[in-house]
Amino acid sequence: MTAPRLPDLAYRYLTSAAGEGRTARWNEERYADLRLAPRVGVDVTAVDPSAELLGRRLRHPVLLAPTGCHRLFHPDGEEASVRGAADTVFVVSSYTTTPLAAIAEAARGPWWFQLNPAPDPGFVAAVLDEATDRGAEALVVTLDTPVAGMRSGQGWDGVSLPDGLEFGVLPGRLTPPPDPETIYRPAWTRE
Repeated sequence: MTAPRLPDLAYRYLTSAAGEGRTARWNEERYADLRLAPRVGVDVTAVDPSAELLGRRLRHPVLLAPTGCHRLFHPDGEEASVRGAADTVFVVSSYTTTPLAAIAEAARGPWWFQLNPAPDPGFVAAVLDEATDRGAEALVVTLDTPVAGMRSGQGWDGVSLPDGLEFGVLPGRLTPPPDPETIYRPAWTRE
């Protein structure tokens, strides 16, 4: 796949699954069972794939789901992702590696915030206040991960990031890396 171009930590994060990977396998099996049923010979001149969701009319019923740690894969991280989501809703992960202020500034369309509730209600309130103040239009709450699953294939604890990266919703915010060539312009992002 992409292993030769990505640093090992990024590749493992991308391809790992929790536990023994059963749920990931089951999801892949169910996805492989899906079949599109094309409708031919019908009038498609007035097809309208738009949908209304939470009071907003979307051009199509597709949202970009919350995924974390985009800066592990590209130096522009979630800023690039939210720019690419201009025609739909981008859902920002609690595990963003880009500060919410930068995401809000880069957004060309609506964005929502996904929250993994933390044990500290004060922290949760502060994060929600920031997301709201920055323009998040809705909140997506993840309730199925009160404890992170064991991800031995990931090769890291899922909390510590490489030098120069931080989670965007933590108080310390993103700080400049000690070596800009290895974090912001890593060789694996160049052609």
